[in-house]
Amino acid sequence: MTSSFGGPVLVGFDGSDGARGAALWAAREAVVRDRPVRLVQAVESQWSVAMTPGALPGYPPEPDLDQIRQALSELLESEAERLRRDQPTLAVTVALVDGFASDALANEAENVDANLVVVGGSGHGALARTLLGSTASEIVHATSRPVVVVRSEAAHAPGSSVVIGVGGLGTGDHAARFALDFAARHKLPVRAVHGRSASPFALLVERLTTEQRNAAAAEQDVADAAVVAEVEAWREAHPDLDIQREEIDSQPVEALLARAADAALLVVGSRHRGGLQRVILGSIGHAVLNQAPCPVAVVRESSDDQG
Repeated sequence: MTSSFGGPVLVGFDGSDGARGAALWAAREAVVRDRPVRLVQAVESQWSVAMTPGALPGYPPEPDLDQIRQALSELLESEAERLRRDQPTLAVTVALVDGFASDALANEAENVDANLVVVGGSGHGALARTLLGSTASEIVHATSRPVVVVRSEAAHAPGSSVVIGVGGLGTGDHAARFALDFAARHKLPVRAVHGRSASPFALLVERLTTEQRNAAAAEQDVADAAVVAEVEAWREAHPDLDIQREEIDSQPVEALLARAADAALLVVGSRHRGGLQRVILGSIGHAVLNQAPCPVAVVRESSDDQG
């Protein structure tokens, strides 16, 4: 699968260690995808009064907005040079964009037809709301691009597999295609995780009638068969990939997190059906973003894609 987004890998940057780790992850991914990198720093006007004294070396304790922009430009250029040293074939551009972080990044992603948006899992300044909270959710729902959130401790870990949920674990067509494409590019196996959480009926099994037990078992059989069929379809579409289906008797989030410790990437889908759900990432995606130790890709399924 080739992404229809033909532009650069866009990185939200704020100078923090988390953002630097995410930028390095993005640079290496961009080389694999044969894309340039665009480092983007969002500038909020209130920084002129909220800037921590001494935070900008070489500038006065209370710099004005022009001085802040100059300092941020220098930080961006310095980071761009670091990425070029790490990846000598990589083309890197930089941009300062005005506005709240999620909106500024989403607008820039659309303007440059970003192939992918990468942000750090911690930081300060414009990106610090934090990215594992409202800002990450806002970015996911503000842009149609896949968004990868990288924790600083995961930036240098290669990981051994790509993890994606099946059977109600946040899977969507776009998310599955993204996960399989990533695995193919990196020559990694895929773990298709099926969390077989206990149903309300099963939790009260001793109180169920025989008819209710049979209905619950039949419902589980249907779900299991759908998972098997879904994974088999992936194998047929990607015969060169090692795709393993894993059934785990636990809640969906616990099932995904159980396999995320050594993952190169965990992929979840995010469904979007209009403005009222703009800030709702979904319980599975939100929990995974907050708890997964590995990079997490959130791939949005728009309303147009869901019939």
